[in-house]
Amino acid sequence: MSIEQISAVENLIQIGFTPREADFLYLVGTHSGVFTARQYRTFGGLATRGGTQQQLLDKLDKYQFIIRIALTQQHQIIHLSHKAFYRAILTEDSRLRRGMSASLMRQRLHYMDYIALNPDARYLTTEAQKIEYLTQQFGLSDAILPRQVYRAKDAANGSSVRFFPERYPMFITEAEGYAGLGIVYGEDPANRFASFRRFVLANRDLFSQIPSLNFTYVSTSSGRASLACALLRSLFGGPDSVHNEDMKHYFRLRQMYENNALGSFTDADYAFWTRNHKQYSALNYEPLFAEFCGQTSLSDSSLVVKKRMFSFCHFIPSTTLREGFEAER
Repeated sequence: MSIEQISAVENLIQIGFTPREADFLYLVGTHSGVFTARQYRTFGGLATRGGTQQQLLDKLDKYQFIIRIALTQQHQIIHLSHKAFYRAILTEDSRLRRGMSASLMRQRLHYMDYIALNPDARYLTTEAQKIEYLTQQFGLSDAILPRQVYRAKDAANGSSVRFFPERYPMFITEAEGYAGLGIVYGEDPANRFASFRRFVLANRDLFSQIPSLNFTYVSTSSGRASLACALLRSLFGGPDSVHNEDMKHYFRLRQMYENNALGSFTDADYAFWTRNHKQYSALNYEPLFAEFCGQTSLSDSSLVVKKRMFSFCHFIPSTTLREGFEAER
C-alpha cells in the first residue's frame, strides 16, 4: 500500500468509516467514481444484502458524499460526487466526481467488477504513481506516456496536462524476476472493438517498452475478446528470447554509427539495422550496450536476453446495463 493510500484510508477512518469501508471507497474514488452495493459485498466477502452494506450507504448519505442513480426498485448506482470526499482521499481535483455518460459509467462499473474481485492487486491509483513507476522502473521518458491537454475556458488560465486520461486500472506485476505492468481495459459499449484498436495503437510505443505486459480485456463478448487477444499478440507477442549474437551484431553496428563510420556498412548491415533497430534501441537494452562498450564482449551469463513477456485474460463483467439504465437481472 502506497503512502498516499495509507494517508487517504486513515482520513476516511477518521471521518467515521471502518477500515474495510475506507479501503473500498479509496479504490472507487481513484478508479471509477461509481459503484454498486453488490460490488461492495463482493469486495468485503459478504454473502447477502444486510446491515453491513446499509451501514456504508447510510454513512455516505449522512456526509452527503454521494448521488444515488436509480435503476429499478432493487438496483441503483452510487456516484461519489462530493468534493469533500475527494479532498479526504487527496485527489481534490479528480474528474471522477463529475457527471458522465451512460457508456462511460458502464465502463467504469466494469472496472469496479474487476477490482472488487481482485482487491489485493498492487494498483497504481494516482497519476503521480503511474508516472513514477513507468519512468523509474523502466526508464521510460514521459514523452511516450498517454496524455490529454485541457484548455481553460478563460485563455488567461492557460491549459493543463493530464496523463492517462482513459483512467484504466493499472497494477504492478512481477513474474520470473521481471517487473511488469497489468492493464485492465473496459470495452466501450458504444464503439466496442474499433475503440479498443485505436486505444492499443495510440499506446503502442508505451506498451512495447514494458518487459512483462499483462492485459485484461473486460467484455461480455468472447468473440471480441478473441479479436483483442489476436491484435495484442500480433503487436506484443513473439519469441521468448533473442540470441546474443544478433544483439552483439547490432551493438557493433551502433558503435560504427555513433563513430560516424556509416561508410563501413554493407548492404547486409543496413538490412539488419533496419530490421532490428526498434527492438535493440529500447531502453532496457541500454545497460547491455554499456557493458558491451566497456568490455568489448558480453559475459557468458548474457548468452540469451529474454524478450517481452505477454499474457492475456478475458474478464466477463457481472454488472450489465441496458440503454436507459435498466438493470439486467
